[in-house]
Amino acid sequence: MVVIQKLITVNTVNVWRSLCDLVQEDPWGLPYKLVMDKLIRPPQIPELDTPARLRHIVDGLFPKHPIRETIEWPLDLSSQQNWKIDEAELRTAARSLKTKIAPGPDGITNEVVKRIVSLKPGVLTKVYNNCLENGVFPRTWKNARLVLIRKGEKPLDKPSSYRPICLLDCLGKLLEKILDNRLRTFLDENAGIHNRQFEFRKRRSIIDHLNSLRETIIPNQKVRILTLDIKNAFNSAPWNAIVEGLLDKDVPAYLRRIIDSYLENRILSIGERLTGTTIDVTCGVPQGSVIGPTLWNVLYDGLLQMHLPAGVEYLAFADDVALVARARDSIELEKLLSTSVQRVIQWLKQTGLELAEDKCEAMVITRTRTHNDMQITVNGHLVSSAKCIKYLSVHIDPKLSFTDHARIVAAKAGKVQHLSRIMPNISAARPTKRKLLKNVVHSILLYRSPVWVEDMSTKGWDTLHKLQRRICLRVVSAYCTTSTDAAGVIAGIAPLDLLAMERKWMHEKRRNQELAPPAEGIVDTWQRRWDSSNTGRWTHALIPDIDPWISRRHGETNFHLTQALSGQGCFAAYLKRFDKLESSECWFCGNPIDDAAHTLFVCDAWRQKRRQVETPLHTVLNAGNLVQTMLASKANWDMVSNMLQDIIKSKEAEEQRRKAMQPD
Repeated sequence: MVVIQKLITVNTVNVWRSLCDLVQEDPWGLPYKLVMDKLIRPPQIPELDTPARLRHIVDGLFPKHPIRETIEWPLDLSSQQNWKIDEAELRTAARSLKTKIAPGPDGITNEVVKRIVSLKPGVLTKVYNNCLENGVFPRTWKNARLVLIRKGEKPLDKPSSYRPICLLDCLGKLLEKILDNRLRTFLDENAGIHNRQFEFRKRRSIIDHLNSLRETIIPNQKVRILTLDIKNAFNSAPWNAIVEGLLDKDVPAYLRRIIDSYLENRILSIGERLTGTTIDVTCGVPQGSVIGPTLWNVLYDGLLQMHLPAGVEYLAFADDVALVARARDSIELEKLLSTSVQRVIQWLKQTGLELAEDKCEAMVITRTRTHNDMQITVNGHLVSSAKCIKYLSVHIDPKLSFTDHARIVAAKAGKVQHLSRIMPNISAARPTKRKLLKNVVHSILLYRSPVWVEDMSTKGWDTLHKLQRRICLRVVSAYCTTSTDAAGVIAGIAPLDLLAMERKWMHEKRRNQELAPPAEGIVDTWQRRWDSSNTGRWTHALIPDIDPWISRRHGETNFHLTQALSGQGCFAAYLKRFDKLESSECWFCGNPIDDAAHTLFVCDAWRQKRRQVETPLHTVLNAGNLVQTMLASKANWDMVSNMLQDIIKSKEAEEQRRKAMQPD
């Protein structure tokens, strides 16, 4: 029985090692999917196939509005300029269609649509121009297949627990894309959308939105932010309000006419393909459509254009809207927000939308120590000041220190640290593949970084840097005792705060092409820190200049080479430091201190190995020229790297032999 258990253990270890080696071939393959729980598709929603439950959810998500009266639009297009679609416009729209997404009920994918555009563009331009000329959006392209996505572990019987995605025919979405491009261009050129709306618009992003929030903060004034949530916003958008918005903005008649056609006689299939139950949709913009987001902006602009009391501003991102009030005392803040929120509620009621009072959040942003707790009533629901609110995936605290944000995102990124399981120190995965997996963690840690990078607290940076340190160790296969600075340099991964500042500058550069680069580049700042650091001094002796090291075009590190570069590994002085040995004496020559410098450049046991490399290189290797010699050419790197690995492996073999000789 014991023998069988040992065989099972050995086989399990071998299979796991083989699995980890697959990372080198495909970093996003089976090992990644296993540890990230991406191998198995999400389970089916329990009891969703029950007709009564499914219909209850659908009826809750897609409310019924009265049937609109048909509008008689003029058919004469002679007064309209450039209404026809040409092949160049068609190709431009087709290029922006996303690939590898689910098709609509007809089963035709975007890949097929793009192929049609490349081979027979005239066929589609003729069809689409016929649609524009007659002001008719074909009914078959208004049939959608419903896919419900459950939000986390929310209650199964509540419609708000699901996100409805409408799968539409891709041929119809290409026509939507053309209409959307024209509508957005018109609105942008004619200031048709309020400048406080940041979603679904060019050159406006969540980062711009959050930066606008930061800019509202004025010294010696308190700022209170009240976030509002609209119930089932996109699915409840009244079509009459959208059409009225298009009229108010004087959108060209041919666009208004075909959009009006787009918003009528819509069908939703809630069964398999088109064989299941269908319902008539009487309001909303389909989640999954192309033009839907822009139509929502047209509707919501009515709210943003509504006058608010002095000292209060809107901030909108899609259906998320925040009221930001400034005042010198809490009483004035409460008064301003109470007046403003009543106006918002009145507009929503008149439009046909409803506020989700239980999802509203409020917080006072101030660095003063005075009493900052306030309460405000929204439709009878009391909203108290929170210590931290989540707004557009950024966690905001009253002092804008973003300490809570760092703690929360670090905890989230820590969950994907399972990636370290498929990156053991000894495996076939090379640093280049390990760096790809590193990007998963960095993408979480640096999310929205241009917003918080300049205000992040010291405590917050410590939290983020600790997590980055762990991934750097895995990239270079280093011992956990390796210093943060040394691990980052060997891995070629700059400190997280420098990467965040770089992202902020790149974001600003996209907004202003004439923006000058910072006085000190990321590598220069990193180098200055590296020179003044109190840790990793052995690594600094070998790699004093960061730029040549990280910009090299050849050579990769590994478990044994990293030991030589970090000084952390199979060296008697290192092992004694952590009570793994009783003496720091060299096993081979008796020198009292066996550290990395002694092993690599002094110990007589490895003189012959060193001479075999030094002779063809015409140099005597030392700490000052080792890395410089390796960087000179790929041949040099291979020769020196192989020598260092042979030495470390020989020492490891000696260590294992000595352990085996020790009595149990």
